[in-house]
Amino acid sequence: MLSAFFHSFLSERIKLRRSLLGWLILCGGSFVPAIMLAVRIRRQQQLPNWHRLGVFWEKHWIESWESISIMILPLMVVLLTTLILQVEYRNNTWKQVHASPQTWGTIFSAKLAVVLLALLQLFVVINLGLYLAGALPSLLVGAGGGISSSPIPWIRMLARDANYFVECLPIVAIQFLLALRFRNFLVPIGIGVAGWILSLVLINTSYNFLIPYNYTGIDYLISTGHRSGQNLPTTLGTLACGTFAVLTLVSYALYSRQADKG
Repeated sequence: MLSAFFHSFLSERIKLRRSLLGWLILCGGSFVPAIMLAVRIRRQQQLPNWHRLGVFWEKHWIESWESISIMILPLMVVLLTTLILQVEYRNNTWKQVHASPQTWGTIFSAKLAVVLLALLQLFVVINLGLYLAGALPSLLVGAGGGISSSPIPWIRMLARDANYFVECLPIVAIQFLLALRFRNFLVPIGIGVAGWILSLVLINTSYNFLIPYNYTGIDYLISTGHRSGQNLPTTLGTLACGTFAVLTLVSYALYSRQADKG
């Protein structure tokens, strides 16, 4: 079974070689880091003091992730998931896929694994870009003895990344379900963008947890002290994992019982 999944996973990856997935990950993940690089170079007079106080990387992280968590991540997950799932509709190859010696569970899980890998790659690009955006200007101006004078809180930053990754999973599940159900690329994209806008409207209300498109934004506001998490029925991680599990099961049930699979 693992061998069948592995081969199916590789097949799904091969299908995406000529798609825009790589460029989408690169451009989407480097968008905010590129802006932050320009900001750091323009405001380089602030860098020596931040490094002397040892707070540069924390400030750099907080300033950078505001836009990423609230805007970039939700939209990128919508686009990535929809793009990956729509490849069969675009190439009109669903019948060919289902005629292959694979179970529906293998096909479903392989496509989901490809989406999660793409999301992980997006996080790698974002973090690498943010590191370069913080390190390069500091090295150029020799701020406060260089970047070594302000230690990077790797463990704390990676823990926050892990939280954000988990909080993206409900969006993956929703878009996965929609992309499997609708042939038109614009339908899941439109619903995803509408859900994101609605989540922005509700983000400062006590009902913000009902729309999972901005769990990452809510987490950012809580972790930076802009709001409390007291209105949440449980932790965002628990909500995200529960929502992802339920919607994934629903998605597979609908997929396996769908009379016309392309």
